[in-house]
Amino acid sequence: MKKLTLAVLASALALGAVSAQTASAQTTSNWNGPYVGGKLGVNNAKADGLSSENAFTGGVEAGYNWNLGGPVVGADIFADFNSKTDHSVGGPFPTVRYGSTVWGVDGKLGVDLGPVLPYAKVGIAQTDLTGLSGDDWGFHGGLGVEYKVMPQVGLAGEWTYSEATPIGDSKFKNNNFTVGVNYHF
Repeated sequence: MKKLTLAVLASALALGAVSAQTASAQTTSNWNGPYVGGKLGVNNAKADGLSSENAFTGGVEAGYNWNLGGPVVGADIFADFNSKTDHSVGGPFPTVRYGSTVWGVDGKLGVDLGPVLPYAKVGIAQTDLTGLSGDDWGFHGGLGVEYKVMPQVGLAGEWTYSEATPIGDSKFKNNNFTVGVNYHF
């Protein structure tokens, strides 16, 4: 019985030491350097004269952060692949089916809160319609938060918005709500 108690106590102490070391690594996260990541979520697409509809989205990103001792600035390139879905038109044409690929570059500003990085993004994006013919450069921006679950792995939740005018004067707007995983080098 004494040996079992000592074994359990030794295991608990070892587990506590490993947990403390992991927690220490997480609370002193370094948000400086390059990263790559992927994300999945929901895209809400809206175009002038068409209904607002939800579809699946997936994306990839790569970037670099500079930790300035509290503020974190960065830049990233991204590509979001928004699935096609039917949008109501009304009149003799009941629906239009389209999706989009949105890619571009963003500047990033965040605040280092240890293992948590809340941030805002602003940049430009090319919107290429799928199912309709058209493309255009426009605004891209968003808000997010990333939490480092390990020193090099972060889980991110993000909302991004893009707007472009790829066909005539019709504005196409995308709101993406995603969760993703980033690997920090």
